[in-house]
Amino acid sequence: MSEYNMFSKLCSASSMFVIVGATLLSTSALAEGNSKTKYGITVTTCNFDYDEEDFCADGRMKAFAEVMKKRPANFAGDRLLYIYKPAYSYRMVSMDKTKKTVTPLRWGFTEASQPINAKGEKMEFDFSKRSSEFCYKGDIDAYRDAYGYDPQYHPKFCFDYDKKTNSFGRFKQ
Repeated sequence: MSEYNMFSKLCSASSMFVIVGATLLSTSALAEGNSKTKYGITVTTCNFDYDEEDFCADGRMKAFAEVMKKRPANFAGDRLLYIYKPAYSYRMVSMDKTKKTVTPLRWGFTEASQPINAKGEKMEFDFSKRSSEFCYKGDIDAYRDAYGYDPQYHPKFCFDYDKKTNSFGRFKQ
């Protein structure tokens, strides 16, 4: 269990927070928006099909630029994973501090309908700077592609980061 798996405790303290270091993204055909450059950063995908989150909104890009300046890498060696909650679900972007790029993950993260651990928590993020794997316990959703936490069939959703494609792709089965 990594030093970041206690993220769920932060959720109740603030609606906007930082977990730094990964690149969770999807460069699939579901990406609808073009990239946008502003505040010295480039967001690689502005939005996804039928998704309300606009990753290229002025305020969002300004926040991404500030996070990139202030936070150290926390995932897969040199990546910065930023998790925030704009509305219904938590969203995640991966930041490359060298290239000044921000790449959104198309999945949203929400609390499970049942506890995911003995403490009674309903969501948990697990990743570290020493690994290219990111795991989440709770519910995940994207347009026409949602999965609920299930201790037997979906006890956690894990993604491997691929530096060559700058993506996590689909979660491992």
